Amino acid sequence: MRSCLALSLLALILTSPDLWGQVVPAAQAPSLGVGNVRSLVISQQANGLPNQPTKEKVFQRMQVTKDHLRLDDLQGGVIYLLELVDGEPRLKEVSADGKHYREDGELGELQKSRDRSERQTLERLKGRPELERKEVMAAQYLRPGLEREVIVERTGEKKVILERTAERVLVKENGRTIVNVWLAPSEGIDIPFFQFYSKLGAFSKEVLPKLAELKGLPLQVDFTVVTAILAYNISVTAIDVSVMEVPLAEYRVPATAKLVERETMATCPICGQQVEIANAKQSRRSDGSSVYFDSKECTAEFNRRTYPERFPPQNKEPKKK
Repeated sequence: MRSCLALSLLALILTSPDLWGQVVPAAQAPSLGVGNVRSLVISQQANGLPNQPTKEKVFQRMQVTKDHLRLDDLQGGVIYLLELVDGEPRLKEVSADGKHYREDGELGELQKSRDRSERQTLERLKGRPELERKEVMAAQYLRPGLEREVIVERTGEKKVILERTAERVLVKENGRTIVNVWLAPSEGIDIPFFQFYSKLGAFSKEVLPKLAELKGLPLQVDFTVVTAILAYNISVTAIDVSVMEVPLAEYRVPATAKLVERETMATCPICGQQVEIANAKQSRRSDGSSVYFDSKECTAEFNRRTYPERFPPQNKEPKKK
């Protein structure tokens, strides 16, 4: 089962098990739904997810209807539930055994960190030779003032996938292909797949409105997630699609599940200082998980150690505690 970018994206960014924190009373958990709802049930295969060896394939099961989406990533030990409320997506993560869940995620920080990083890059380039500025900006797909031009290109190419005729559509940001998707009719179910993206943190605010315009069932998708540190590619392919009556309860958090609060403190990996997550300087490892820093010097040192090809050594040392 493989399709839809929407939730394999979730698997991509939220595979870190160390984010579970303290348990709070089960009384805060929502109640089960009642009845059935007509749904698309999709088996999909994903490649390129964080913490996943390059050639390893991850199999997932997705159920989706007009305003609910569920992704079972049992290999990662997580079930992702998305619900559209007044057009806005709400995300919950449930443990595979159904005993615990947490609400939303820190996904929005992914693009906020990217914006900060790219602004800093543009600031550092001021005063540099024009040729150098152009080379750096071209290599990183940057435009003056952090401008982002997003183009949707309907290529006119078509091919048959799972006995469905799919059309190839490209979404480009500043010339870089962010989404390469083969879209097919969605079996008569009006499903706003791409409307879920605003909660996932994988795309810039300029890309999201263009994605929302795309209609249909994504059967094969290659997309690029651009973060503050690097860009990485993920592929998702549908291997089976069917229409079924699914109990509404499967889109809800189990009534007995206990809400887990997120941690408020973290340890800086460079100097060992405890820092408040809300106020910490933040970066991300290449696997998508978050690390938090006590100072700019610690952030810079982490970047130099983790990505030496992008952050050459400097004379400054991280502050000692």
